[in-house]
Amino acid sequence: HPTRAGCSFDSTTKTVLLAGQESYPIRVKYYQGPRYHIANILMWRKAGTTRDPACGQTGNNYFFNPDQGSVPLAPYLAMLSRGWKVIPAENYFLPISMLSTPQNFNPCGTAMTPVITNFGTDEVFPTQAIFRWQTDRPATSQVIIKNAAGLTIKLTTSDNVLRMDHSVTVTGLSFGTSYQAQAVSYSAEQSIGTSNTISFTTP
Repeated sequence: HPTRAGCSFDSTTKTVLLAGQESYPIRVKYYQGPRYHIANILMWRKAGTTRDPACGQTGNNYFFNPDQGSVPLAPYLAMLSRGWKVIPAENYFLPISMLSTPQNFNPCGTAMTPVITNFGTDEVFPTQAIFRWQTDRPATSQVIIKNAAGLTIKLTTSDNVLRMDHSVTVTGLSFGTSYQAQAVSYSAEQSIGTSNTISFTTP
């Protein structure tokens, strides 16, 4: 269906008491389309006694204008004026296990994201290459290898050691072949940093 404001205000739903610094598990079944229209947005407001007039309203050009960078339109701005708030990206976490310690990972978080600098090839051999880089905080070390078309063909295994000076040897390459490489580092807070992509050719 087109963009639609779906509201949990009927006989089958209930209000939720939200408390600060507490986590609430959610599972979202979601399909995005058309490709360049606004994506799924989770909003909340204080519970009221009446249904909001925006609930159920639909139209790919009703709340946002996809032809102008999804700029908000009057109906969406009116929702904000009535107390609706968008839950920001830093409030979401994916439960994962990393570095042998279960943690919550926010793929959109940036506060603890490692900044990668000086990524490059140290030595290139016919079937392997050595890469080095630095991070501004302790983080793990991995390298993504892509073919000349930009398709990922290899992701090295992390030793799960946090460090600021990184060196990774990639094996199993073909001689006389062009590749692309990108460094990947996870911080202890599970924020992921990626480097610029570089190109290299094995001799």
